[in-house]
Amino acid sequence: GVVIPLCALGLLALLPRGRREAPGRWLAAAVPLSIAVGIWSLSQAMQTPYQRATWDLYALTQLRVVWRYAGLCLLPLHQTLDPEVSASTGWLSPWTTLLGVLGLLALVAWALRPGRSPWTRAGLLMALTALLPESSVVGLPDRMFEYRMYVPLVGLALAAAPALPRLQAAQATALLLCLALLTAGRAVRWQSESALWREALRLAPRKIRPHANLSVRHRLQGRTERAERVIRRSIRIQAMPEQYRDLAMAALERGDAAAGLAALEPVFRRDPGRADCLPILGRLQLLAGRYAAAVEALSRARAKYPDDEGVLLDLATSLALAGRTEEAGKLRPELRQADGTGALLLLGSLQGSQGRLQEARECLLRFTALEPGNPLGWANLAQALYALGEREEALEARRRGIAACGEDPAYAELRQTLETAVPP
Repeated sequence: GVVIPLCALGLLALLPRGRREAPGRWLAAAVPLSIAVGIWSLSQAMQTPYQRATWDLYALTQLRVVWRYAGLCLLPLHQTLDPEVSASTGWLSPWTTLLGVLGLLALVAWALRPGRSPWTRAGLLMALTALLPESSVVGLPDRMFEYRMYVPLVGLALAAAPALPRLQAAQATALLLCLALLTAGRAVRWQSESALWREALRLAPRKIRPHANLSVRHRLQGRTERAERVIRRSIRIQAMPEQYRDLAMAALERGDAAAGLAALEPVFRRDPGRADCLPILGRLQLLAGRYAAAVEALSRARAKYPDDEGVLLDLATSLALAGRTEEAGKLRPELRQADGTGALLLLGSLQGSQGRLQEARECLLRFTALEPGNPLGWANLAQALYALGEREEALEARRRGIAACGEDPAYAELRQTLETAVPP
């Protein structure tokens, strides 16, 4: 709201006098409203609960950050998604704060010298103005981000334009070659999110966010042990509930219920009602075979997240395994509306256990059509078909289930169930 009209006014001043009238009228109508919107936005931002620094200390810090931005524009070394910037607590703490002030004063004096190109002055004004919303007095949680230089880069390009024709051919070639090599190196890192966050962690080893994002990438790629090592390293730097939650998730994915429950213990000791950890607690209790405890945790999670289908499926499973089939059956209408194959499998299993065999048959036929490689669906379908007296179809489901089990030792018990539940 404030930046765009000010930049437009600066560029308007560069036009010949005879060509200013038409755009000038448009700006005269748009600028007051735009500035009013900008001032309102800034006032709202300064009142937001995420503000982490007082306006004066944040502004002092930005006097140093501006020069880091300038350095990245001139020679983009050590680029990172999440830079680490310490806060300034005074004019001399650190001493580079005062150096940043003196540098800005020198830049203004240089730009105002007689004979300086108006494009240089307008470009510098545009760049500094475009940085104002996020690099002035609004204390944002992150002191620096690369994307904040996207608009100011236009101003810096305008400021540099008059000097470019004076470059010698060798100088221009060397500059372009250097920037091309840096761009190629950066492009290689952008091919992988894991590489980006490893680079961010190397350049900012004390920041928590690169640890968290790298651990998520490891988990998504099935490297749960690496994810746990990264999370534990971040806990040693600064322990927060989110890290223990991620550690419990990694343990859950690894199938280690005891480690997951131990990870959540400090979270619930500090905040017994921590909502985002309740679904994980319920799944861990379910994995550990503590069905009553799982029902309790997932019931609380269901109250917090009534639209979460994963919580609904886990709660219905826990109720069924705890022997509370009547309560699990009350969830049938919601399970019918749930998306995903997990709801079909669970609904079919519940209906089969309650003697609703035709409904169970329909659900399980749909499930096996969507997931033909899942032996659980074939096992439940074979039992339902056999109970309905459809022996040939039950034997075919039994054969498909045994084939889906393969030689996986995790399915040894299920294979035995298939062989005995439907006699050949």
